[in-house]
Amino acid sequence: FSKKIPLPLIGVGIGLPGIINSDKGIIYKSIVLEIFEEFNFHEEIKNKIDIPIFIENDANCCAWGELSIHKDEKLKNKGGKAWHLSKLGEIYFDQKNYDNALDYFTNAIKVSQELSDFKQEMKFHNLLGKSYYYLRDYENAMNSFNSGKKIAEMFNDLSTKADFLNNIAGCYYLQLNFEKALKIAEEALLILKLVGMG
Repeated sequence: FSKKIPLPLIGVGIGLPGIINSDKGIIYKSIVLEIFEEFNFHEEIKNKIDIPIFIENDANCCAWGELSIHKDEKLKNKGGKAWHLSKLGEIYFDQKNYDNALDYFTNAIKVSQELSDFKQEMKFHNLLGKSYYYLRDYENAMNSFNSGKKIAEMFNDLSTKADFLNNIAGCYYLQLNFEKALKIAEEALLILKLVGMG
């Protein structure tokens, strides 16, 4: 993680489903996590990790994310807005709420296009495509993956292009178009061999 972002990790925030006391680090109840008795998450984790860990109810985290988007708009911080939109999309994606994830990723792409931030746009196309993929909307998934692939080609980012090709091959595979899936997967494998990853 620290290799991707050259900043020190000063803490971790975790959004959890259930009844949470964020001040004390206690999970009172979480059906999803199968916690039915008070669980002191903070006490359990504090001796295992040497950075602060904060927990909060996942719905509250989403609300704070929404608030941060509106603050970014007021400050005309479009880069921050795109980032917050994508993070909210990722939260919904992780909760398998792909319809909401689609909205956030689509808006993150629009903001990235306004900024001409192609690399972020490429990342958001991948997330958008995966959301469509899990909704079994393979046509829109492939459209999004193809948009991201074009940006990867623009930057000659071959390994990312291969990732997009593999995603597209997966869409064809699930539509039982095995011939097309195989052809595209082989193209991806060839690219990975060229860059020393296959």
